[in-house]
Amino acid sequence: MLKLDDVKCFAWGTAALLLLSAVAAAILPFAFSVAIVFLFAGPHIWVELRYFLSRLPSRFGPWRRFFFGSFAGIIALCGSYILLLFLMNEQILESASALLLFRLWLLLLHVWLAFLLLSRARQISILSRNSALFGLCLSAFLAILAPEKFSLFLAYLHPLIGLIILDRELKRSRPTWLISYRRICLILLPLTLFAMGSFLWSAANIEHKGIDIERQIVQESGAYIFQSASPHMLVSVHAFLEMLHYGVWVIAIPLATRALSRRRWRPEFMPITRSRPELAAAVKALLLFSSFAVLALWLSFCQNYVVTRELYFTFAIFHIIAELPFLLWML
Repeated sequence: MLKLDDVKCFAWGTAALLLLSAVAAAILPFAFSVAIVFLFAGPHIWVELRYFLSRLPSRFGPWRRFFFGSFAGIIALCGSYILLLFLMNEQILESASALLLFRLWLLLLHVWLAFLLLSRARQISILSRNSALFGLCLSAFLAILAPEKFSLFLAYLHPLIGLIILDRELKRSRPTWLISYRRICLILLPLTLFAMGSFLWSAANIEHKGIDIERQIVQESGAYIFQSASPHMLVSVHAFLEMLHYGVWVIAIPLATRALSRRRWRPEFMPITRSRPELAAAVKALLLFSSFAVLALWLSFCQNYVVTRELYFTFAIFHIIAELPFLLWML
């Protein structure tokens, strides 16, 4: 049984993370962005991978179509994205052709999500299913109409996926924390974003002084696309949302599952390996490889932070794609 102190600590900790992250991002946008990506980029992907593996069912059964469609879509979309990037970087494609193919890629992404949604039609109410399909159609239209802005919008929206997954996990494993969490996210988060927008909307431009990393951060925030908004505000909000995303995966989800993680997060006790013991070795190898990958990412940041960060954000779309079917599965 959870103690009331646990609930209070979680609530106050979440509120403190929100407010302190917002203040730090507003005052020191460049330094804050550099620090959080260096510290949390690798570990948060490692925690995501381990958490996703721990939540896979022991048998796919009636969800076989959903899971096979998920895995096939992730591989196909990530592979085609890498191919498109290669063709663009090698200048094999003209800019107009590359943009057309990117629009097609975004359309295929939405078709894949619609297929996964229909694969779970029996577990979702008709109203929810139809609303989600309408939202996907609207999203696909906007993506084709303005692919660059849509990609940037996805980067800002991405941290909210982690918040929804945390909500589902709390409902399942820590229901007494759920009310406080929802009150904080539904009240404090929009108020914080509104306050940041109000104070920084007309803030003076932050000078990047020709430094590569600062120029790169300004570009990641979309300042060159949304030129009417203050670059200071965009960089600060982008860094703030990134910190929320990292906080969910590196801090909140491990805390929410700590009573279960000792057994459930160990490869031999995961549902997917209990019914297939032969997979335990493969899961252990995957987790070991991902641990070395985190260390390699830290070393790469130390060696050349600018290039490593650029590659990290270029391929961040991969774990966004992987999160989407998992979100549909949890819903």
